Amino acid sequence: MSRGLPAPIAAVSLALVALCAAAAHGQGAWYEGFEGPNPSWRAAGGDMSYRVERHQRIRGVAHTGDQCELISIRAEQGTAVYFDHQVGQPRIIDELRPTLWVKADRPGLQVLARVVLPRTLDPRNGQLAYVLVPGSSYRNVGNWQQLSIDDLRRLLVRQTRILRAELGAKATVDEREAYLDRIVLNVYGGAGVTNVCIDDLDIAGYVARPQGAGAPVAAPAAAPRNDGATDPLARWAGRRDGPVVAQPYPAILGRTEPPAKSALAGSILLAEGHPFFPRVIQYQGEPLEFLARLGFNAIWLAQPPSADLMAEAERLRLWVVCPPPLAVATATTPEIGPELDNVLVWDMGRQLGTAQLEAFRSQVIAVRAADRRRGRPVIVAADSELRSYSRVTGLLLLGRQVLGASLEMNDYAAWLRGRQLLAEPGTPVWSVVQTQLPTALAEQLGVLFPGRPVPLEVSSEQIRLMAYTALVAGARGLLFESQSPLTATDAETRYRAMSLELLNMALAMIEPWVAGGSLLTNVGSNLPEVTGTALRSDHARLMIPIWSMPNSQYVLGQAAANTVSLVVPGVPESWWANELIPGGLRSLRHNRVMGGYQVQLEEFGPLTQIALTQDPLLLLTLTRQSSAAGQRAAQISHELARHEFQVLQQVTVEIGPRGTPREAGPAGKQNDEWRAAARRGLLECDERLSTKDQEYQAAYLAAQRATRPMRLLERAYWDTGSKRLLSPAASPAAASFATLPWQWRLIDAVTSTQPGQNRLPGGDFEDLPTTLGAGWQHFQRRVEAVQSLAELVPAAKHSGQLGMHLWARAVDPKNVPAVIEAAPLWIVSPPVPVDAGNLVRLHGWVNTVSSVSGSPDGLSVFDSIAGEAMAERITQSFGWHEFTLFRCAPRSGSLSVTFSLNGLGDVYLDEVSIQVLEPLSGARVTVGQFPALSK
Repeated sequence: MSRGLPAPIAAVSLALVALCAAAAHGQGAWYEGFEGPNPSWRAAGGDMSYRVERHQRIRGVAHTGDQCELISIRAEQGTAVYFDHQVGQPRIIDELRPTLWVKADRPGLQVLARVVLPRTLDPRNGQLAYVLVPGSSYRNVGNWQQLSIDDLRRLLVRQTRILRAELGAKATVDEREAYLDRIVLNVYGGAGVTNVCIDDLDIAGYVARPQGAGAPVAAPAAAPRNDGATDPLARWAGRRDGPVVAQPYPAILGRTEPPAKSALAGSILLAEGHPFFPRVIQYQGEPLEFLARLGFNAIWLAQPPSADLMAEAERLRLWVVCPPPLAVATATTPEIGPELDNVLVWDMGRQLGTAQLEAFRSQVIAVRAADRRRGRPVIVAADSELRSYSRVTGLLLLGRQVLGASLEMNDYAAWLRGRQLLAEPGTPVWSVVQTQLPTALAEQLGVLFPGRPVPLEVSSEQIRLMAYTALVAGARGLLFESQSPLTATDAETRYRAMSLELLNMALAMIEPWVAGGSLLTNVGSNLPEVTGTALRSDHARLMIPIWSMPNSQYVLGQAAANTVSLVVPGVPESWWANELIPGGLRSLRHNRVMGGYQVQLEEFGPLTQIALTQDPLLLLTLTRQSSAAGQRAAQISHELARHEFQVLQQVTVEIGPRGTPREAGPAGKQNDEWRAAARRGLLECDERLSTKDQEYQAAYLAAQRATRPMRLLERAYWDTGSKRLLSPAASPAAASFATLPWQWRLIDAVTSTQPGQNRLPGGDFEDLPTTLGAGWQHFQRRVEAVQSLAELVPAAKHSGQLGMHLWARAVDPKNVPAVIEAAPLWIVSPPVPVDAGNLVRLHGWVNTVSSVSGSPDGLSVFDSIAGEAMAERITQSFGWHEFTLFRCAPRSGSLSVTFSLNGLGDVYLDEVSIQVLEPLSGARVTVGQFPALSK
């Protein structure tokens, strides 16, 4: 019981303090120092199977005195393992404040107070009702931290309100004469072993409940004493930031190092002890103050920062992600000093695979040895061996080109989830978000319009769609890829900067869910195009609905509707539903239906996010955030809509009548109606911003309404320009709406030329020696539990005698891998010479005998000019499928084509050719003769 004093002196001191306090205020204090031989905390159940590995009083690591109590548990996946401690029966008064000191090797542990309601019977068990009042949570891993339950009386009112909702209208909940009978500690830190030391349990403001007061008709329900059985406290298990699967810290007892500024707690990144969601921008030399104004909280550098840059970042509270100092890798630096304290995560490289794994392990060991006092996480982007890399780092970066490429957004989400399945279970991931089309695309399109700048712009909604697709797939951070400075003054860059600023506002509002919450369930809707995900955090749910439409990675299209109903299971009917909109929350209609909690949206768009909660403090916080963002969000939305309308006008005027969508009618009636609707929305937004009251939320909504008919027009024009292609991947100019003038230039070029002679030898696959002699190459990668082969067989022919057969199968047909990490098999053609300015046609036939499984990429066909991102992806062809790819050679050199089987399946391939388009000998072919694009 001593606090560093000899026991007799400490006992007298405590007695005097208690006597003086009682005399002065009618109050006392209750204290347990855990100095005796026997443990006093008792197991109170949990919501998963667990085992108590060790439970005893120990010496040498106490917060004060000689001893503390150690609890060590081994648990499975869940959210709560409870231990409680009896504390008598103090009355609930304003001055009552329980505290205790905790030291653990995992974060997320939480103290709670069990408060009995002696005037309320729980109809579910006939016992006195009680509530658990949550206190603070443990964050300072490896160090002593005081946990407390502050303002207990106010928190009790909130918990009893929730209890009323749970028990229903027939039950009467009365919090009068409530008293505290137990302090509860949730010791669950994640699956595996959690060690926690407990000391100095204090209860200030302790006024004992009078003997016999309000004699209860039944005793309060006792918590069960078992390891893993159903626990009456389990209904409170979700009242914290979700389950935390923490990274173990060895030998935490006696740990004296200062706490890390950043650390991983399972899938949660802690920055200065708090859950943190990184919004990272790839740094291109912009002033840091400008990036901070755009809402980024971290920058990604290609090399360690200078002292001045680091000082400026720290002043602006911007974190840094960068490679470790070069001297660490060369073993000349024994320790990373405090000058790099503002580094959040060490970047350990991109596109790493099997060949780099051993060197990578050595580098990480060196970095961690040099950084041992701070213990920062490291991140890596690996193409293969994800399980091995994630075991070394604990944090992965996942990214690939989606916008302007052939990978559908739904397939991108499947790819992200699949990569996480390949990593060590529980490994957190960050995802890369494109903000521009790739510069390699601009090189190709420059051949069509020499000297004319190529727009690399993608729409604001597409950037957001890609970001939110990553969030619902489980991303714990976002890296926004940027190829050029955001401070450039051209209209395209200003549009990109404002788009990112608006997105950062939205992400900041939902940070409690994406930083420390967990994925809960899928959300159904009344529209097949709309799917959603619910995320869970303390006392709340977040719904993120997404409109799924084919080819939205090129042009978004509709992505909006009226009267959309969303249903999420497991939400109490008493909770409120609010749409998070800049300028204030918008209350939504909701009701209980079969399957869950239904929310009705009168307007649905790509910027929709919905909070479900009964927590008034959370609603107040969200209201303040949205109101603070209202003016700037309205101004940005107005500027974005104006820019999009200008681009719409410029592009449609340039491509002229031939590109006008026929679906809009010969006279363009629907076309004109959509333009008029866009103008009305812009005009309303102007009026709302210019009024005396400046109605920011109404202006924001008007700007969103203005963009919807624009998206419809853009998609109609894009469909018209790309529908004659066998697929959008056939043309680099089909990447976006803004590149449509280049698409029509390509159509002109193709229709005024004819394919020259086939320059690719061996593409008919009629003879193995000829094919090999021509320079065709066959590659196989060792993939666990998979066998593969490339062969020439008669069954694979489209014409002639033989064709190429590519196949990959599970070694054990009864144990087929669900996800294939990397392509087991691919073949590469010999290089074909091309000259700068050539327009090249790649053509062939593919037949997927069985659909390709295990990878959304299926069979990918790509060339060495455009690269894998612009590949034609085929998962199921339903017979022979013709493919055609047109490519522009930006420089003289060579071109080859690759056929990569990325999953399990059987594929036939035949009649592959590469031809340079040559001028027609006769009259020019008219634009209407589209067959030239595919024949």
